[in-house]
Amino acid sequence: MNELLDIKHDCDIFHAVSEQEPVTTAEVEEFDTGVSDGPSLIPVRIFWEDVQSSWNVELADLFSLQFITDNPEYADESASIRTHFLHRIQTLRTALSKHVPLNELETDQQISERICENQHGVRRRNRTRSRKETVSIASSCTEYW
Repeated sequence: MNELLDIKHDCDIFHAVSEQEPVTTAEVEEFDTGVSDGPSLIPVRIFWEDVQSSWNVELADLFSLQFITDNPEYADESASIRTHFLHRIQTLRTALSKHVPLNELETDQQISERICENQHGVRRRNRTRSRKETVSIASSCTEYW
Protein backbone atom coordinates (compact mmCIF):
# COMPACT_ATOMS: atom_id res chain seq x y z
CA MET A 1 0.00 0.00 0.00
CA ASN A 2 2.88 2.36 0.75
CA GLU A 3 4.04 1.85 -2.82
CA LEU A 4 0.61 2.85 -4.17
CA LEU A 5 0.67 6.03 -2.10
CA ASP A 6 4.35 6.66 -2.87
CA ILE A 7 5.35 6.86 0.80
CA LYS A 8 8.10 5.17 2.79
CA HIS A 9 6.92 5.99 6.31
CA ASP A 10 3.54 6.80 7.80
CA CYS A 11 4.69 10.35 8.47
CA ASP A 12 5.04 10.88 4.69
CA ILE A 13 1.28 10.58 4.25
CA PHE A 14 0.55 14.29 4.70
CA HIS A 15 2.72 15.28 1.74
CA ALA A 16 1.40 12.42 -0.42
CA VAL A 17 -2.22 13.37 0.24
CA SER A 18 -1.62 17.08 -0.26
CA GLU A 19 -0.28 16.36 -3.76
CA GLN A 20 -3.37 14.50 -4.95
CA GLU A 21 -6.94 15.53 -5.66
CA PRO A 22 -9.11 14.60 -2.66
CA VAL A 23 -12.13 12.33 -3.02
CA THR A 24 -15.26 14.37 -2.42
CA THR A 25 -18.48 13.28 -0.76
CA ALA A 26 -20.22 13.92 -4.08
CA GLU A 27 -17.92 11.42 -5.84
CA VAL A 28 -18.67 8.79 -3.21
CA GLU A 29 -22.42 9.41 -3.56
CA GLU A 30 -22.17 9.13 -7.36
CA PHE A 31 -20.33 5.84 -6.93
CA ASP A 32 -22.96 4.59 -4.46
CA THR A 33 -25.80 5.40 -6.89
CA GLY A 34 -23.97 3.88 -9.86
CA VAL A 35 -23.48 7.17 -11.72
CA SER A 36 -19.65 6.90 -11.70
CA ASP A 37 -17.22 4.02 -11.97
CA GLY A 38 -15.61 4.66 -8.60
CA PRO A 39 -12.05 4.20 -7.39
CA SER A 40 -9.02 2.72 -9.07
CA LEU A 41 -5.69 1.59 -7.70
CA ILE A 42 -3.68 3.82 -10.02
CA PRO A 43 -3.79 6.52 -8.94
CA VAL A 44 -5.10 5.43 -5.57
CA ARG A 45 -7.41 8.02 -4.00
CA ILE A 46 -8.68 7.27 -0.52
CA PHE A 47 -11.82 8.79 1.01
CA TRP A 48 -10.31 9.95 4.31
CA GLU A 49 -13.56 11.20 5.85
CA ASP A 50 -15.00 7.69 6.30
CA VAL A 51 -12.63 4.74 6.40
CA GLN A 52 -15.48 2.21 6.09
CA SER A 53 -17.12 3.99 3.12
CA SER A 54 -18.18 1.99 0.08
CA TRP A 55 -15.44 3.81 -1.86
CA ASN A 56 -12.70 2.49 0.43
CA VAL A 57 -14.26 -0.98 0.59
CA GLU A 58 -14.14 -1.06 -3.22
CA LEU A 59 -10.48 0.01 -3.06
CA ALA A 60 -9.85 -2.80 -0.58
CA ASP A 61 -11.46 -5.28 -2.99
CA LEU A 62 -9.34 -4.00 -5.87
CA PHE A 63 -6.19 -4.18 -3.76
CA SER A 64 -7.04 -7.70 -2.63
CA LEU A 65 -7.57 -8.86 -6.22
CA GLN A 66 -4.29 -7.29 -7.35
CA PHE A 67 -2.39 -8.71 -4.38
CA ILE A 68 -3.73 -12.22 -4.99
CA THR A 69 -2.91 -11.93 -8.71
CA ASP A 70 0.67 -11.05 -7.79
CA ASN A 71 0.82 -13.60 -4.92
CA PRO A 72 -1.45 -16.58 -5.75
CA GLU A 73 -0.35 -18.42 -2.60
CA TYR A 74 -2.57 -16.01 -0.63
CA ALA A 75 -5.74 -16.79 -2.61
CA ASP A 76 -7.52 -18.07 0.51
CA GLU A 77 -6.76 -14.88 2.44
CA SER A 78 -8.86 -12.44 0.41
CA ALA A 79 -11.03 -11.33 3.37
CA SER A 80 -7.97 -10.86 5.59
CA ILE A 81 -6.24 -8.78 2.93
CA ARG A 82 -9.28 -6.52 2.59
CA THR A 83 -9.54 -6.14 6.36
CA HIS A 84 -5.83 -5.34 6.64
CA PHE A 85 -6.15 -2.74 3.86
CA LEU A 86 -8.97 -0.95 5.71
CA HIS A 87 -7.03 -1.09 9.00
CA ARG A 88 -4.04 0.39 7.21
CA ILE A 89 -6.18 3.27 5.96
CA GLN A 90 -7.26 3.92 9.56
CA THR A 91 -3.63 3.91 10.73
CA LEU A 92 -2.63 6.31 7.97
CA ARG A 93 -5.61 8.52 8.77
CA THR A 94 -4.37 8.78 12.36
CA ALA A 95 -0.88 9.66 11.13
CA LEU A 96 -2.40 12.18 8.72
CA SER A 97 -4.32 13.94 11.49
CA LYS A 98 -1.13 14.30 13.53
CA HIS A 99 0.74 15.90 10.64
CA VAL A 100 -1.80 18.57 9.81
CA PRO A 101 -0.35 22.00 10.57
CA LEU A 102 -2.00 23.72 13.54
CA ASN A 103 -1.89 27.03 11.67
CA GLU A 104 -0.74 28.42 8.34
CA LEU A 105 2.63 29.49 9.74
CA GLU A 106 3.67 26.13 11.22
CA THR A 107 6.63 24.71 9.28
CA ASP A 108 7.48 21.05 8.64
CA GLN A 109 10.24 21.33 11.24
CA GLN A 110 7.80 22.66 13.84
CA ILE A 111 5.33 19.88 13.04
CA SER A 112 8.08 17.29 13.51
CA GLU A 113 9.10 18.82 16.83
CA ARG A 114 5.47 18.90 18.04
CA ILE A 115 4.94 15.26 17.12
CA CYS A 116 8.23 14.28 18.77
CA GLU A 117 7.24 16.05 21.99
CA ASN A 118 3.84 14.34 21.98
CA GLN A 119 5.40 10.91 21.41
CA HIS A 120 7.92 11.55 24.18
CA GLY A 121 5.06 12.27 26.61
CA VAL A 122 3.19 9.13 25.55
CA ARG A 123 6.29 6.95 25.98
CA ARG A 124 7.00 8.50 29.39
CA ARG A 125 3.45 7.75 30.58
CA ASN A 126 3.60 4.21 29.19
CA ARG A 127 6.92 3.53 30.96
CA THR A 128 5.40 4.61 34.26
CA ARG A 129 2.41 2.34 33.75
CA SER A 130 4.55 -0.62 32.72
CA ARG A 131 6.78 -0.17 35.79
CA LYS A 132 3.72 -0.13 38.03
CA GLU A 133 2.50 -3.35 36.41
CA THR A 134 5.93 -4.97 36.80
CA VAL A 135 6.13 -4.00 40.47
CA SER A 136 2.57 -5.18 41.00
CA ILE A 137 3.26 -8.56 39.38
CA ALA A 138 6.56 -8.97 41.26
CA SER A 139 4.95 -8.21 44.63
CA SER A 140 2.08 -10.61 44.01
CA CYS A 141 4.54 -13.37 43.04
CA THR A 142 6.51 -13.02 46.29
CA GLU A 143 3.36 -13.71 48.31
CA TYR A 144 3.49 -17.34 47.22
CA TRP A 145 7.17 -17.88 48.05
